[in-house]
Amino acid sequence: MNNYSRIPLSMDKGRAVLEYEGDKCRVTLQLNGIPTDKLCRPYLLWEDTYQLLPQPLNTDSRGRCALRCEVRTADPRGIRALAVISEDLQPVSIGFVKGEYDWQKCFMLKEEPPQEEEKGPEEPEADKPEADKQEPEDKGSDDQEKEVFKSIVCRLSDDIKELNEYAQLDERDLLFNRHERVEPFFGCQGEWIRINIRELAMVGALWKYMRDPLVVYGCRHFHHLILGRQGAALMFGVPWQYKADYRLEAGIQGFNEIKPLEDKTPSEGDMCYLIRTVE
Repeated sequence: MNNYSRIPLSMDKGRAVLEYEGDKCRVTLQLNGIPTDKLCRPYLLWEDTYQLLPQPLNTDSRGRCALRCEVRTADPRGIRALAVISEDLQPVSIGFVKGEYDWQKCFMLKEEPPQEEEKGPEEPEADKPEADKQEPEDKGSDDQEKEVFKSIVCRLSDDIKELNEYAQLDERDLLFNRHERVEPFFGCQGEWIRINIRELAMVGALWKYMRDPLVVYGCRHFHHLILGRQGAALMFGVPWQYKADYRLEAGIQGFNEIKPLEDKTPSEGDMCYLIRTVE
């Protein structure tokens, strides 16, 4: 069984979690208030380099987005930040692992030092032509900032077409496209899939259930959750062993339907699903 080190990140527009083991790094991201008229891209940042995540952010019309992906990288322990940067090269949201630092420098172009030419006898300064006289170097912060932006544009232009293709996809569509359809209980209608508890982060309305005791218990004991949709309605289900005295508690948490696996009234200890409508 894999043992991932887990680092929660606080971001100004939401939250994220980094999990790593060996050369693998998992990223879970949930943000609100993201610009809907700009293409935004997620990056892992180190001290002096960066890595574009392989999946795009899928921002809905209300500026909400979620991301769940896994990447391989040589030094996951050295990650300093997770950042979302817009197409106009502005930071949209950033979360730091070990405090803030000068993260822009990881986008700087690294130029090789010029090789020194073999010098002949040195001419007197007064006899040198004006064109050969070296002007003092005067680069300000504006030039440095332009180099940063130029570097980002050069390295990311090849990704824009591919990201635009996915930018308008709803995170739910990605989740349903990832899993096979199932019929978890008797008489189920609509489309249903099995998911794990981490995938709740891909649906904004379900993020809060990742630490819900009822949900955690059901997933831990039966190793799955279920998600269904019918038209515009989204349903969320937790596997459970029926207990008559627990119906009130389940109802308080919004799970107002009990769906047995077979065509019969559930008895004490029978497998069933606690269902609630999310939207």
